[in-house]
Amino acid sequence: MWDKFSLLTPPPGTWGVLLNLDAPFMVPQAVQFAFFPSDPLEEFTRLYREKLPQVRAALRLQNPLLDREKEKQATTALLSTCWNQGFKNITGDAMNLLTSSPGNSQGGATCIFSSSTGGFHWLATKTITLADQTPICWCLPFYLEPGQKAELTLSTENYLDLTTLG
Repeated sequence: MWDKFSLLTPPPGTWGVLLNLDAPFMVPQAVQFAFFPSDPLEEFTRLYREKLPQVRAALRLQNPLLDREKEKQATTALLSTCWNQGFKNITGDAMNLLTSSPGNSQGGATCIFSSSTGGFHWLATKTITLADQTPICWCLPFYLEPGQKAELTLSTENYLDLTTLG
C-alpha cells in the first residue's frame, strides 16, 4: 500500500508506520492504540497473576456458592482491566484512534510518524469486547530505524484473545 503513499516519506530522524484496520466484526470499526517501547504483555501478565487470586477470594466472600458463569464474567472483566491498565502512563497526545469504513476497499489507512528512537516497538490497542464477551486486543511488534517505514494491518488473523492468556 506504500506505493499510494510514496510522497509520505519519514521526515529526517523519524520512522513511519502505515496502519490499516481490517476487522469487519467490529461495529463501529475503531480502536484506540499507542506505541510502546517494550512488550506490554509482560506487565499485563504480572498484573493479572497478582490480581486474579484477590478477585476470586472477593467473589467467594460475597457468594460462597458462586457459579462458574459468574466467575468467568469476573475473570473476563479482570483481563480487560489489567490489559487497559498498561495504558495508564500513556499521555493523551500519544493515544491514537484507528478507524476504517466497512466495505472500504482502500482500507482507511492512517500514517503515523514518530521521532522516538529506532529499534523494537509494539503497537498495542485497548481491549475490544466481542459479541460473545471475549476480550481481544492487538499487540504487534515491529522493528524500525529512523528513515524507515512499515505497514501494519490489524485484522482477524492477528488479534490477541486475552482469555488464552488467563
